[in-house]
Amino acid sequence: MVPPDEMASMQRRLDEDRAALPALRLLIEKNFTADAGGGRLRFPELVAVCRDLDMLIELDGYRERLVGGPGGDERSYGRFGLLRRSEELIRDRVSVRLGHLAECAEQGARQEVARRLEEELFAFSSLPERERDLYRARRDWARLILDNTKSVISFGAANQILDIASSGGQSVQMIRLVQGNRYALPLPPGNVSLKIGQRAALSEHFRTGNCTEQAYYAATEAFRMLPGTEISVMNHRPHHAYAVIGPPGFPEAAYADPWPRRATVTNCDGYGLRTIEATSIAFRDVADGRNLRDEAMPYIQQLPDRPSPVPPIAFEDAVQAVRRVGAADRVFHIVRTTDQANSDSDPDEPPLQGHTLSEGAFSATAAPVESLTRQARSGPVTGRRAADARPGTESSGPAPAGLRPSGAAPANSPARARTRGR
Repeated sequence: MVPPDEMASMQRRLDEDRAALPALRLLIEKNFTADAGGGRLRFPELVAVCRDLDMLIELDGYRERLVGGPGGDERSYGRFGLLRRSEELIRDRVSVRLGHLAECAEQGARQEVARRLEEELFAFSSLPERERDLYRARRDWARLILDNTKSVISFGAANQILDIASSGGQSVQMIRLVQGNRYALPLPPGNVSLKIGQRAALSEHFRTGNCTEQAYYAATEAFRMLPGTEISVMNHRPHHAYAVIGPPGFPEAAYADPWPRRATVTNCDGYGLRTIEATSIAFRDVADGRNLRDEAMPYIQQLPDRPSPVPPIAFEDAVQAVRRVGAADRVFHIVRTTDQANSDSDPDEPPLQGHTLSEGAFSATAAPVESLTRQARSGPVTGRRAADARPGTESSGPAPAGLRPSGAAPANSPARARTRGR
């Protein structure tokens, strides 16, 4: 895998090249006039290249602001979506026009301007490929981090019916100890890294975590393993959290969401939960190799022995159990999914099938257990097969084939407003 210091260097070069776009625009305006001939650029072409550069600068600005993170608006997201869909075409136009500009400078005997434009053209044209290279390097690390997270938080989530069944009901029992104050001591005000580390350490000990705890654990692993890389935990409506390795919103960032049973790494474009809904940033910092879980241990009371695995319970028994405690509208189960390839696939690899939260798969029905029908519980439906579940965690009872919860109820479902702590 690519060493962390090399990935940090790759990110710095990308940031420098993006930051150079305004200076490139100024160079063009300063050295090319509206008249034709004499190595000058015709006015319409000058206007066009400056307009395209303005759009790329605007797009980077939207990404830096997460488009609409906190306080975002639908109009901004619409503009961002338009620019993002047009980015490849805009970049192609700018590359062609930069080449023409360099030729114009040569004709006008302005060798220094021509040299600078050729350098800018090389850096500009290589930017998308370097973004992909850095994403793939981070993706390899993110896959390892997801594997670590799933291995440690082996009971899974207390709000996924298949995790409840496969853990023998222990995920429901242990989540109270993870999220409550029985073992968590008060933290110094405003110390977010201690908060992240404390919850992740409790989740590790009790083998259980919902989306927030699993995202925290993944973030602490990334913080420990990838010094020099920006690490974030993002919050999404409705009440979902995930980790991001790299600057959120940019193509080179790897989105690592451990909550789905079949967790898969993807990039921003393939993730599927719209950036406009990133309601807050729970944590954002540049990793320095510290173990945030170890640092938080002084703020955790003496813990009991780590719980041991028990035999799984039948799917139907798990459904009845969550109904008895009145939690059936907050526990989820996928009953349908899709087979769309996603950004985690390389052109030279067989396509990996639909990330659980990709645009294609996000139309899947993530049904609260309360709304499961007799048909949905009685046997397989179109989508994933039971063999796709994490090894060793299959329920012993009948379970529908769709084993990859997407983490979101249908848009018209009341459960979207009621979901807590995914």
